[in-house]
Amino acid sequence: MSNETSYKSPFAVEEINIGAKPWQIARLKTEDVAPVLALAATYTEKKIPHTRDESQSGEPRSHRLKYQKQLMGSIAEITIKTLLDRYLKNQGLADQWVVNLYDSVRTDEFRSPEGEYDIRLVSARRPDVYYEVESRSSMARDRTIAVALGKFDIIGPYESSIKKNEPLKDFYVRPLYAYLDFERRDYSPEIAT
Repeated sequence: MSNETSYKSPFAVEEINIGAKPWQIARLKTEDVAPVLALAATYTEKKIPHTRDESQSGEPRSHRLKYQKQLMGSIAEITIKTLLDRYLKNQGLADQWVVNLYDSVRTDEFRSPEGEYDIRLVSARRPDVYYEVESRSSMARDRTIAVALGKFDIIGPYESSIKKNEPLKDFYVRPLYAYLDFERRDYSPEIAT
């Protein structure tokens, strides 16, 4: 089946060499970041009053850092959903599987973590059949994407002082923030810390 579609892709696909094997990576194009950022900011602003102020390791964090981390998580999840939607369409599977981003279908006004997931691939014919996709975004500052992919740990469930007994998900995806130094750039709105 052809990878050609009737709409413009928000991704630039390129091949990089890591070790002995080439990898295909998809970069979100700069001109397509604005709508993703706007939606992510909306989710972050709704979510932030109802989430912990501590990091996953239990360390206190400023309101600005909490906002930036949650914004980055939302950007990653929206981008993964977009990439999966595009892949399913290109493979002729869009009528068989639906990609649900939890933040776009949740009905609790972002107040509760009960039943929460990042993304689900749901069978269009049997909604009780689905696969869960966990987003684990990372910063790749001070290194190229190829170096980051070659050196980062394998991703999967983890535990911390805050997160206990995390269940295994069907898929883990690691979006990389490759060229923004988030410690020097501040994307949070002007609010008191």
